[in-house]
Amino acid sequence: DLALLEEAVSMAASMASQGQHLGQKAVNVVSPTHASSLLKVDGREWAVGALLGVGRRSQVYAGLDRATGKQAAIKVVSIDAGSSSASTNEAKGSAIEQELSHYRSLSHRHVVEYIGCSMQRRGPRHKLQVILEHVSGGSVARMLAEFGALSENVARLYCNQILSGLQYLHSNKISHRCLSGANCLVTLEGVVKLADFGALGASSLNPELWSGPGAKNWADASVCALGLDSLDRSVFWMPPEVVQGKGQGRRGDIWRLGCTVIEMLTASHPWPGLANEAHPWGALLKIATTPGGPPRPPGISDEALDFLDQCLKPNPSERPTAAQLRQHKWLASMPPSPTPAAAIAAAAIAGDAAGGGKGGGGSGSGGSGSLKK
Repeated sequence: DLALLEEAVSMAASMASQGQHLGQKAVNVVSPTHASSLLKVDGREWAVGALLGVGRRSQVYAGLDRATGKQAAIKVVSIDAGSSSASTNEAKGSAIEQELSHYRSLSHRHVVEYIGCSMQRRGPRHKLQVILEHVSGGSVARMLAEFGALSENVARLYCNQILSGLQYLHSNKISHRCLSGANCLVTLEGVVKLADFGALGASSLNPELWSGPGAKNWADASVCALGLDSLDRSVFWMPPEVVQGKGQGRRGDIWRLGCTVIEMLTASHPWPGLANEAHPWGALLKIATTPGGPPRPPGISDEALDFLDQCLKPNPSERPTAAQLRQHKWLASMPPSPTPAAAIAAAAIAGDAAGGGKGGGGSGSGGSGSLKK
């Protein structure tokens, strides 16, 4: 039970919710270490440690498997079950658990491991507790906030790894739905892993809003949920078809990938001109109606520009698949390298050997991209 933890994070969650203007960054709060609580998930007992971060409707804690000593991240997501009937809410909660249980069979270098999950049902509010692989390096978004924009070479190293993970998810009929720099985690060795995909990414929204003209069912509905007054910065990565209420799928992930590449190249969200919109509707309207998508970063190569143009085609049916994009000339020209860190080091060594001084951003594939079932 996490009753003890709820009180511990109430102030932090309040701080995180203050000043949530569309152009502002989310507040991350780290609490002092407190006496551990225990959480049982799928028959395993986890010690819940320090609060690592706070989102709009979620908190992430350090976790330790009491039996094996394995460390993990424990994400607790608050889900508003809405005003639907008890049986409908139960069905929604069960559907989330079922989808997340399927994720435990996933195994890929560039996808965060899902270890287990449980749902606490308390009236109209549920709490989803998910045990995840702990990625110690933090997110791409945090890296950009700390170090600034990435060079084009490093951006494509990361992009290639993100695509590898997307290709694997898509081959398993899973759409990410929430791809951005905030959901791309990086190990200390420079390996990028996709997180918060599928049901976990969508579950932080009110299920009453998971419906619309283009939705086949609640799980596949547009998570942009027109009419929501408290949309956060994730609106800037939304494909136009999602804003228009036509639902989303794997081609929507490709649009979000293009936006994420722009994010990496600029250290900003992909629509900087919309940062001062007073209401989310203004931003959504422009995203839905602007031909060609977000502005392209200046000074990038022709290959990078073409890659973005392919990702950001307004018609989703015209966008390439993840597998096709991995063959794009912007990525296909990279020699193999195990990690971005190793590639950058190799470039520096080569530059010194040639008398060129400091090495810039090296080139490399950022991993083999092989699919592992």
